[in-house]
Amino acid sequence: MVDDRRVFSGEILRSSDRRRVLARSALLFAIIGFGFVALAAYLTDGFGLLGRSRTTTLEQPWSIREGSKILVPEGSPLRGRLTIAPAASEPVNPKLVVPGVVEADPARTASVLPPLGGRILELKVSLGDRIDKGQLLAIIDSPDLAQAFGDDDKAKAAFEMADKNLKRQEALVKARGASERDLDQARNDHAQAAAEYRRTQARLQAIGAAGEARRGQRLLAVKAPIGGSVTSLSVAPGNMINDPTQPIMTIADLSTVWVTALVPEKDVSSVAKDRDVEVSLAAYPGTARQSAVRQRRDRSGYAT
Repeated sequence: MVDDRRVFSGEILRSSDRRRVLARSALLFAIIGFGFVALAAYLTDGFGLLGRSRTTTLEQPWSIREGSKILVPEGSPLRGRLTIAPAASEPVNPKLVVPGVVEADPARTASVLPPLGGRILELKVSLGDRIDKGQLLAIIDSPDLAQAFGDDDKAKAAFEMADKNLKRQEALVKARGASERDLDQARNDHAQAAAEYRRTQARLQAIGAAGEARRGQRLLAVKAPIGGSVTSLSVAPGNMINDPTQPIMTIADLSTVWVTALVPEKDVSSVAKDRDVEVSLAAYPGTARQSAVRQRRDRSGYAT
């Protein structure tokens, strides 16, 4: 009997413990469930019931444009960010300061080309020298010049012979010792010889031959086509000139120069022809020269 009571009382104690455990578990699950519901309500603005006022605020336009005016309505989020202050005045520099490059005027620049090839015997100028138009620049010993003089000598001899023959035929015709046909032939030979002699003389003048005074030396004198300064020099005494199309020097008249301004693309619209320009050079600090825009080149950003 005693053993059965102990067993029964033990079973009763175990059942009461189980109830307490179940009660505690139910309370824990209820707390966790309430927490999930509260979190969901916070994230969904009260399950959508509290979001109407916020949506209404977000849907309010920030600004309204009416023609040339921009209005900020009441309730616009932009109102809290606007700061109203009077417009301040500041001095504005009307000048456009840009770098530039000083260049020689292309219309006042000449490349000196030798009319014939040959060897340079003398060079009369140096780099940077100022020269006058027609001044002697160099003397060239040219075989081609010797050939030109030879052709001129032959043409001159043929012309003199044709002239004598024509005079002889005219005298014979007057004395009735020759026919008109012989006189016509003499006149034709004289005309052809004269034309050839004029051609060789023009050839010598074109290549700048010195004429009868230097006929024995066969030297070619190269003279300055314009006055100015020697800005480049590519030969020296003793050099051979094989390509007469290559310049031996460049002469530029620097009494008038161009200044090419490098204008940024965003400022090109402010540059126009005949606008006043003030040029300052690093070589002459504190000295400004007044000029005007002569032209705006097709290449964007260049004005002279």
